[in-house]
Amino acid sequence: KSAPKWVMDRALNYVETFGLSKDDQLWLVIDVDKWVLSQVHEIAKECSSIKNWNIVISNPCFEVWLLLHYKELVKANQRTCSHLKTELGNIVSGGYNLNFAIAQIDIAIQRAKDSDSNKGHYFPNPMETKIYLLAEELTTML
Repeated sequence: KSAPKWVMDRALNYVETFGLSKDDQLWLVIDVDKWVLSQVHEIAKECSSIKNWNIVISNPCFEVWLLLHYKELVKANQRTCSHLKTELGNIVSGGYNLNFAIAQIDIAIQRAKDSDSNKGHYFPNPMETKIYLLAEELTTML
């Protein structure tokens, strides 16, 4: 149940059950590899209409963000999510190392920010991610 609609439903359910204070932020993290784009755009529209709700999208998949902890991505070489998962698995066993990711967060943020060719829009171009916006917000809270 990771489709954008389910993510939004869980967020709405959470707020209905627990509420949000005026200083709370809610962030939806979504990728686009197997979802209907119109649904992603609808969720983004809903988020923009609710105070302190945000959406960050990784295109085509979350692995774009994870790979940026290890290396810069070549956009001209468009790869499928399957390729990205394999590439990540070849770099790090299991595709993720929490300690390394935390140590490299500033580098991943900068790589994602530098490669964001559509900064004024919520939807990233292929082989780009907006997850750095959430990571920046979280690191400023430390």
